[in-house]
Amino acid sequence: MMKKAEIILIGVFIIGLILYTFKLSGGSFLLIMSLGSLSVIYFLFGAILFKNTNVTGTLDKLSKNGLNKGNVKIALKKFGIGYAFSVAVIGILFKLLSWLGADIMLMIGTIGICIVAVILVSKQRKDKRSSNIVKRAILFGGLCLFLLLLPTKTWLNFRYPDNPDYVQAVLEYQEDPTNKELKDKVEEERHKLKQ
Repeated sequence: MMKKAEIILIGVFIIGLILYTFKLSGGSFLLIMSLGSLSVIYFLFGAILFKNTNVTGTLDKLSKNGLNKGNVKIALKKFGIGYAFSVAVIGILFKLLSWLGADIMLMIGTIGICIVAVILVSKQRKDKRSSNIVKRAILFGGLCLFLLLLPTKTWLNFRYPDNPDYVQAVLEYQEDPTNKELKDKVEEERHKLKQ
């Protein structure tokens, strides 16, 4: 069930990305809904989705035996994978929509996914199930790394080639996000885009 939901949400993300790239209505809505939902699934159900294990069994084991070194290690392993993917997906969403905080989330997500991938590749010889996680890690890690290295100005110039005032306003606001005048200028330029 979770894997089907994941596949559907990735499909909706691709459709949303196409609509958003070509400035068609509904693109940003589909991006937010698909990547937001995917992030929640990875965060809450990562242990089920990635390890084919029972979350309640893990939680029962933690509650019965208390927090000892072995239990904490198991919990971090099972839930850490989902957390890394969740942060990476939110970072992708923030970068595509040019929201503040995208680069730090992409950095955390990329590092987390790289750690997961290295650990799983070293254990892949023993556990064939980890190959699915490695494939996801390559896909999401590669996308995160690409977006992390892509300058915001390049992305904005690609998205808004006919609106250099909007691009400049967003870049200035991202440099000083506490400046209310810059925020108002971004809103003013965004309003002009809609007309």
